[in-house]
Amino acid sequence: MKLFTVKVSTQNLQLLSKLPAWIDRTLFSEVTKQSRRLTEFVRTVYLSGPMSSTKLGIRSGELRKGTRPLATKKQAASITGGMVIGENTPKYTTAWVGPRGQERVITPVRGQALAIPLTAALTSKGLLKAQYAKVGSLRDVPGLFRIGDTLFKRSGKELVPLFVLKRQVTQRTRVWPEYIAALQGPFIVNEIRTAVQEEIDRRTSGAN
Repeated sequence: MKLFTVKVSTQNLQLLSKLPAWIDRTLFSEVTKQSRRLTEFVRTVYLSGPMSSTKLGIRSGELRKGTRPLATKKQAASITGGMVIGENTPKYTTAWVGPRGQERVITPVRGQALAIPLTAALTSKGLLKAQYAKVGSLRDVPGLFRIGDTLFKRSGKELVPLFVLKRQVTQRTRVWPEYIAALQGPFIVNEIRTAVQEEIDRRTSGAN
């Protein structure tokens, strides 16, 4: 999804055609720079954890890997740039990226309950441990048994809780593109204006 676009309106085409080519180059360069900066901002602030109501931790890393700047393009009346969040990762973008307050209710595809992993069932990165991830069903895990709504396994004399069973869970979005655009948009526009003005000043002073 694009988070910002820089455009020159069509009524300014005649004026634009009379401007030196270096202004186009400056705009192109600055839009590219801001696309990369915005991408890094989103990756660092929203996709690097720790997990919270407005942040995602790094687990598989797929959502973060799929967040990248868009290629800057120049057309007759516009120079466009921006970024995409979670390209080709609908599993994660559907759950975590969207309008603020948007919720998604998840119910079991098979069986009567969802098995929500607890800390002991996860790696240090928050991923499901291999012995649970690679089985077709948790029923196939040796030594796993149920007490109430929790699945346990013995470790010596201790009972280790591994999963809690729920009929449904509600996921709320944690990365809000429209909020990021509103927050970063004015800064981006100002940075582009400043870059063009500084280039004009540099070239003007050099000509005197």
